[in-house]
Amino acid sequence: MIPVDMVAEPQGFADARLSGLNWLATHPNDPEKPVRPPPHWSPFLRPLREGFFRRCGYTAIYEPVGTVDHFNSVSGDRTKAYDWSNYRFCSGWINSAKKPSGDGKWVDPYRVPAGCFEVQLPDMQLRPGSNVPPDLADAVAYTLAHLPIRDDERIIELRREWYEYFKDQGLPFALLERMAPQVADAVRRFNLSRGRPEDCKLNLP
Repeated sequence: MIPVDMVAEPQGFADARLSGLNWLATHPNDPEKPVRPPPHWSPFLRPLREGFFRRCGYTAIYEPVGTVDHFNSVSGDRTKAYDWSNYRFCSGWINSAKKPSGDGKWVDPYRVPAGCFEVQLPDMQLRPGSNVPPDLADAVAYTLAHLPIRDDERIIELRREWYEYFKDQGLPFALLERMAPQVADAVRRFNLSRGRPEDCKLNLP
């Protein structure tokens, strides 16, 4: 995860919010037969995705499609179903892994500081970084334990692919920074610790 500036509410979303709130008002929640609110947020995926620079808010890796993630789940708090400030952009498989039991426990992409998480070379695992604020320590630990972003085989493979594109197939460092910024940061830290240019490809593990 890397810092993301809050995406401004797009033009036209006010109408979608009103439609959604009207639906909520006429469809009281029934715990016995829960019905998911209609996805009036779906037409606004594109501006949300662009605001996240087409990177999943949790994996910090290029995501060409993705989904609208309700940071606080709809099942946990229906009142936030049409709250633009509750939306994050993420990969579909990550969104599926975010369980309502994690509401209030996840690290928020809008609140995470730089250096809070770091990818390690050569194993490509995600770990707490050098800049974990004390008030986020529990959230960092919970997020790493309950989302498949630490050492899940799928995310390890994605990181390794971008790493190998850079190391072996000529991907420019600037493009690695855009597509997989935490992998680029791992390369930078490795090189600078050895007194080499940040984008050096020689003797990388």
